[in-house]
Amino acid sequence: MSLSVVVTTLNEDKNIDNLLRSFENQILDEIIIVDAGSTDKTRDIVKRRKEKDERIELYVKRGTRGESRNYGVEKSSSDFVAFTDGDCIVDEKWSKSLLKNSNEYKIIAGKVMNIGNSPWKNVSHIRTVFDGNELNYGTCNLMYEKELFNSLGGFDRRFITGEDIDLNFRAVKNGQKILYEPEAIVYSKPRDDILKFLKQSFYYGYGRKQFSIKHGYKLKEYNSKDLIKNMKNDFWEFLRFPFGIIGYLSCHEL
Repeated sequence: MSLSVVVTTLNEDKNIDNLLRSFENQILDEIIIVDAGSTDKTRDIVKRRKEKDERIELYVKRGTRGESRNYGVEKSSSDFVAFTDGDCIVDEKWSKSLLKNSNEYKIIAGKVMNIGNSPWKNVSHIRTVFDGNELNYGTCNLMYEKELFNSLGGFDRRFITGEDIDLNFRAVKNGQKILYEPEAIVYSKPRDDILKFLKQSFYYGYGRKQFSIKHGYKLKEYNSKDLIKNMKNDFWEFLRFPFGIIGYLSCHEL
């Protein structure tokens, strides 16, 4: 099975080289970078790395994350397409682990491990489950068969965030199963300051409301018991929650 990876970037010059280095010995046919208009040195770093790795292709496409990822998939020519982010690093066995069950499953999600010294790196997320399938597998570590991805219409470009949950929901509703592969590891960096952390919390809530509007979910239907339990024991969980609620209430349409 052939595999491409699609990475969307925006001002990731502090991180992108580490990600590209972690791709060096991966089983990848294409490394597709879709930049949303960086004003720092991100594209320069990608171009220098491309001189050493001919699998790298760089495109510039402004738009939402879902729109940029769709564009990257359109440019790919592999059987499967994996997604990760510009501030991540993939484990040395990442692509091999994703592919080992690709004969049986069309969607495989890997394990995400937060790294760094951020005090909020271990905060949880409200779980979304449908038909026994966890939907919260994000695009920092997710692989789809390209044919299936295209048949689903790709990511909904209208989503500010949560476009991955929406895609997973539509796939499961279409009869697919998502395999969780814990040996396919991606190391991710949480937001590095409190304002970015709270802004992210706001947009998480906003994206959940978009999902609710599109699919008829109500706030009470989300599996929030674990989050409420954690709020009692973790200051950052407690602080984040109202910003997520404000984001949720601020969204009125897709």
